[in-house]
Amino acid sequence: MSLLSVPFVGTSADTALHVVSGIVLVASVVAAVYGFWRIHELPINKAHSKDHHQLGLITALTWIVLSGIGYGC
Repeated sequence: MSLLSVPFVGTSADTALHVVSGIVLVASVVAAVYGFWRIHELPINKAHSKDHHQLGLITALTWIVLSGIGYGC
């Protein structure tokens, strides 16, 4: 098989591969957003369980730290 030939173009396999890759892409983005949200909630839930009085500060610092991770800082 040549590296330049494209064996599945115009077939139902091509369509199926595109559908599967689209589903995997959407699932990956949803999993990343869900994971980010769960990591964000950990310190806030811990503060709630200990009746911490500075929930606003904890929330703000958590968002600052986690958004810095997302930008590679």
